[in-house]
This record gives sequence, C-alpha cells and structure tokens, in this order.
Amino acid sequence: MILVDFNHLAIRNLYSSISQAKLKKVDGFYKTEEWSPFFRHFIFNSLKFLQKKFVQHKIIICVDSKKNWRKEIYPGYKSHRKKIRDKSAINFNDYFEIFEEIIEELKKDFPYKVIQVPYAEADDIIAVLAKKLEKTIIISSDKDFKQLLRFAKIYDPIKNKFIKASLKEIKEFMIEHILLGDVADNIPNIKQGSEFSDNFKRFLRNNDIFIDDVKTFENLSISKKLYDEFDIYKKNKKGEKLEKDIFKTVRFGPKGAKKFAEDLKNNLKQNPIYLKNFERNKKLIIFDFIPQKIQDEILNQFNTEKFNKVNIEGIIKYFSKNNLSQLILDASDFLI
Repeated sequence: MILVDFNHLAIRNLYSSISQAKLKKVDGFYKTEEWSPFFRHFIFNSLKFLQKKFVQHKIIICVDSKKNWRKEIYPGYKSHRKKIRDKSAINFNDYFEIFEEIIEELKKDFPYKVIQVPYAEADDIIAVLAKKLEKTIIISSDKDFKQLLRFAKIYDPIKNKFIKASLKEIKEFMIEHILLGDVADNIPNIKQGSEFSDNFKRFLRNNDIFIDDVKTFENLSISKKLYDEFDIYKKNKKGEKLEKDIFKTVRFGPKGAKKFAEDLKNNLKQNPIYLKNFERNKKLIIFDFIPQKIQDEILNQFNTEKFNKVNIEGIIKYFSKNNLSQLILDASDFLI
C-alpha cells in the first residue's frame, strides 16, 4: 500500500504550479484562474509518478480533517499558519475550495481509497495504517514520519529517495524532536516559557509580586488575571505585533538538546516547566498518543471504504472535462 500525505503533496504542488507558471502579481495577488489549471495538473502528475514508480501498489489518499485533536492539548498548534496564509499573495479561500473539489473527484473518478477522519490529521491516518498494514510505503518529506521507520518504508518525493535510519537513530530523533519542538507546527521547545522576560518581571514588581519562578507564579490565584492584563508585545522587524512579551526566548538548539538528552531524566527535573513541556510535546509529536477513539475510526473507515472500480474511459473523460489534455495519453498509468 502507498500512503500519501495528500495535504503535504497538495501544498507542495501549489507552490510548484505558481513557480512553473511564472505568474505575475496583480495588485499584490496571483489570479486563481491562472494558477489553478497548473495546480490540478501537478497534483495528478504527482499521483501518476507514484503509481508508475510503485507499480502493483494501491494508493491510499490520507487527508487532514478541518478540526484537530492536538489543539485541545495545545491551542497554539499550527496557529501561525493562518497568519501566513492571510499575508500570502495566494487566495487560500480559492485554494481550499479547489482542494475539496479534487478530494471529491479522487473519491469518484480514480482507483484510490480516500481516508479523512474527524479531528485526525493525515499524519495520524498514516501512522495508524502503517502500524497495521504490511509492506506500506509512506510518501512524504515530513520528518515526523521518521518514527514510523520501524513499521514502514518512507519515500521522500522532494529528495527522490527512501529515508533510512537505525533503531538507535530513530530513538535519538524522537527524543530530540520532543525537546526541540517543531517550528513548522508552532510547537515550542521544552525550555520556552520557563523564564520571564525583563518587561514582565517589571510588570510583576509594579503589582507587588516579587516572584521570578514561573511555576511558583502560576500557582498564585492572581496569575491568570495578571497574564491577561499585561499588554507589552514582541514585534517583528516590520513593527508588527507578535505574542505578548511574557517569556524570555531561551536559546536551545540541536547541540543543547543532544547534551540534555544524555541525562534526560535528571535534566527534566531541573525545572518543572521542562517536564511539563516535555510531556506536552510528546503527546503532540509521538504517534503513540493518538487518541484511541480516533485510531478506531481510522481503522473502521479503512476497512469500510472500498478501492474505486474505475476504467480508463472514465479517467480520460475526467481529464478531458478538466482540460488536462497532456495527461490523457497517460491515462492507463493511473490504473493498477
């Protein structure tokens, strides 16, 4: 089975289509009608490539739900992405509409299973199926999947190669990933939030609070009220407001994480915030913590859904209808 991280594949092809089309911005934006035909072509060209490369393997399209269980653990999870989209020259409302259209077309016109489960990410679907199915190949360049090398092969479509790692390397990767968090998903490192900024310390002293320890302060009944009242913000180079300047930015990179991991248990005891954040990141990053209810629904949907029975005439009709004439001659490549 081929497990495709479809959201990852789609966003990668979105930017590739805009680059390939060499579009110019009009009033600061790309015209959707100019990039969308390229986008659709790139999506199906990528699927054709996978079907030809991994002949005899059936494709499972794994799709993110609009809601995400990880936000219940950490509301800031991936929260920065909307801000990035809002500033983009791409009309993402149009992108999501086209994306949903393609999902429905894949369900109807192509020989795939499409799995989308409420509150689950494509990552969750892939993780659950990779552990249950034999001879699976995960298609993604997302580093999170490295932890699944014990169960499946991973093919990176950007590097055009299989990812390999020993059990020792996988274990080290998982610990480091938890310690450092994930910038792409807005998961902070375990030391972030463990030291107050100078601005917030001054604010506390002005309110007759002479406590510098974060955990001790948060045990005070007044802590939430003071967090809410504090109104000094960090700013970017453009002077735009970011998050409140409550916590100092703690430098903690790969070298520091590697050293920290050498005596992990004792180092986590240094500060209760470290341990608290470590447990949070572990739940957000490690696939073993996917809620059982979601795991059950993923397996139920996989067992219930059938691979579409389609023929070459139907695929040709789809390509013709959507002006994908370059793919018509390759229509047979989409059949197993």
